[in-house]
Amino acid sequence: MKISIEQTPRQIMSPYVLNHVDSVSIVHLPKNRLSETLHTIAALQKQNTNIKIIPHIAARSLKNKDELFSNCDKFAEMGIKDILIIGGGTKTGHCYSSAFGVYDDILNKNYKFNMMCGVYPQNETSNEVDDNKYSKFTRGITQVCLSRRLLNQFDNRTIVGVPSNCSAKELIRFIKLCGITRSIREAIPNIVGAKYISFSGFNTAKFVSDLSGDRDIHIFNFGNLEKTVRSLQKLL
Repeated sequence: MKISIEQTPRQIMSPYVLNHVDSVSIVHLPKNRLSETLHTIAALQKQNTNIKIIPHIAARSLKNKDELFSNCDKFAEMGIKDILIIGGGTKTGHCYSSAFGVYDDILNKNYKFNMMCGVYPQNETSNEVDDNKYSKFTRGITQVCLSRRLLNQFDNRTIVGVPSNCSAKELIRFIKLCGITRSIREAIPNIVGAKYISFSGFNTAKFVSDLSGDRDIHIFNFGNLEKTVRSLQKLL
């Protein structure tokens, strides 16, 4: 099992966390310029030269193609090998409508990045992901999903995104922000995950241990990140 975490450009990870995870992904927040990621990459590289850094690119947040290409040039100069391309939180885009357009433009520029994508277990099956996404992207990371049944359908190309050991209140807040309570179809599968929530928060380690197979894990940082990483280290 490999462990990845994510952070916003201005968050600071503890030395323990950086020394006990395999990769850090940097979120491209709505309304933020992609260039805000650059100083975070540089800071992480100073803290830990061995850690893999994966910048996010939110397609619909890009203002124009120059923003994409100028930052991809910088990513390549900084030694970045992997990027995660998602549609993004906004409903419409200035330049791109989906991750596929960004994928095509990066491919045509021959940057040679390993391009990863978002996977949405509530809305797409493993066969759909295989046909529509993994014919292009190398791997994917799931959106927050608390249904082991939905997550277990995907093979090891799909990294399972799990909440950190956060409180029930924070978990619900972030689930709403992720937009997976907009419909009954999206909300119901997550109800089964309630059994992993207690007064101590979401039991990330128990949830991960109950997944089928040896899965790579991506932790969504909803709070108590170091505690979460420590608990997952016991599963290795």
